[in-house]
Amino acid sequence: LNTLTFLGFLKGFMKQLPKGKYVFILDNASYHKSSTILKYMQGLGDDIGLEFIPPYSPELNPTETCWKVIRHNVTNSTYFQSIEKCK
Repeated sequence: LNTLTFLGFLKGFMKQLPKGKYVFILDNASYHKSSTILKYMQGLGDDIGLEFIPPYSPELNPTETCWKVIRHNVTNSTYFQSIEKCK
């Protein structure tokens, strides 16, 4: 993932959201905090906010919790070489 792919994701995602106020909660990946992303988000106006999870705080990141549950309950921490083998 890099700034351009994240920007593409954001643009597509924003087109699908109904008008309203939103806050995006992000980790501290460099592409989340790049000047390109920050300028884009600022250009969307005051109804869109960014909050960053403190560094080295995976327990505050719901995505990390989701992956932990999947690894433990679904894959039993097994490595699969392809999606087909996982099925």
